[in-house]
Amino acid sequence: MFFKKRKDIEFVDTSRNAYMHSPIVAAKKFPIHFSEEQRAKHGKYKFSFCPGMYDYSAYGYIMPAWDDFHIKTNKAGSTALQGGYRNTQNNFQPPNKMEAEVVDGVFDLQDGIDLHVWKFNSPWGVFVNKNISCFLMPAFYHAKYLDDVYVYPGIVDYGKRFHTINFICALKRDCEVHIKQGEPLLHILPFHNNDFDAVCRPAEQVDLDSMKSSIYNSDNNFYRKYLYIKKKFGLSKDNK
Repeated sequence: MFFKKRKDIEFVDTSRNAYMHSPIVAAKKFPIHFSEEQRAKHGKYKFSFCPGMYDYSAYGYIMPAWDDFHIKTNKAGSTALQGGYRNTQNNFQPPNKMEAEVVDGVFDLQDGIDLHVWKFNSPWGVFVNKNISCFLMPAFYHAKYLDDVYVYPGIVDYGKRFHTINFICALKRDCEVHIKQGEPLLHILPFHNNDFDAVCRPAEQVDLDSMKSSIYNSDNNFYRKYLYIKKKFGLSKDNK
């Protein structure tokens, strides 16, 4: 009997609905939300000139919204709906409020509103076949709505029968936000769990010499040519 080789990470759609229209995608294939604005304003896509930020934007995977999200917060309270303006037939769980005291003080609220934290229950499960954890981060370079929405980041250790990945957020001010199906929710940055050992110390002469002696500084795109380490994030679609 032949066994199919398992991938390092498997994103599994428990609703059997989201994978059809809003699958998780490699971050490098998801549009940077301000790219066209830069081209129109500066005549070229300037963001790609900074390898550190550009490399981050292409790292890992993006989890898009599996439905339309609607969040409204004002002094009277807060409401959150999922697919509320569309007559959709699905088995997605509705959003639910979380205890605000847990994250009280993380950011400054505006317009006199209270803190209302919402959890949108993702249909996706994350299954890993190696010792892998994931940073679950706001989609800083992909999402347009982050001026109004605070997305709570975190690290999740997957494996050992834990597979949950949810979108947890709060509005920063008195406003109403609509996140459309397919827009980015989370930037998923996987990493292998290895031990790290660090030290904090003053520079020695050899350190100073090394920092001053880079031979690539005058070379155009020196970092990308000589220092950049290619990172591969494959993603295939299995519709079984």
